[in-house]
Amino acid sequence: MAEFFKEQRKFLNNLGRKGVRDTQKALIKNDKVASGGTYNSVNFKTRFTLNRSSATIFANEAFKFIDSGRKAGSKQPPPKVIEDWIVEIGLRFTQKNGKPMPLKTMAFIIGRAIARDGIKPTGIIDKVFNKKSFQKFVIKGITKAGGDDIKTRTVTLAKQV
Repeated sequence: MAEFFKEQRKFLNNLGRKGVRDTQKALIKNDKVASGGTYNSVNFKTRFTLNRSSATIFANEAFKFIDSGRKAGSKQPPPKVIEDWIVEIGLRFTQKNGKPMPLKTMAFIIGRAIARDGIKPTGIIDKVFNKKSFQKFVIKGITKAGGDDIKTRTVTLAKQV
């Protein structure tokens, strides 16, 4: 089975790498790389069975909010998520008295602003994966890979006869 799907495997791995690369470029273009956590979490996984092959692009939980946004007036994000992000990017606020602001206070202020103002969606998934050029790349690539695999299998079967 592995030999039969050789070109399709190669194509789907290339497709996964392209999807990751294009998604990371879109994160940079939309100025959504603060700590690098989401950027570095973008990855892919391929799966092959006799009836189905797929390449799945995935990222951390924050990507969902980067892509879809968060409506203004929604509830605050979990404080722990905001605190972890603050620590990861090294954000520091100073109070009026010159002392550093406590982490929980910073997380509350940021969370309250997100709840009040929302987060503008980037639509990265649509921009990357629904572009005509990406769809043409997929159709052309999988058609060629499938055809090459069929040719290889046909030649192999003919040699066995």
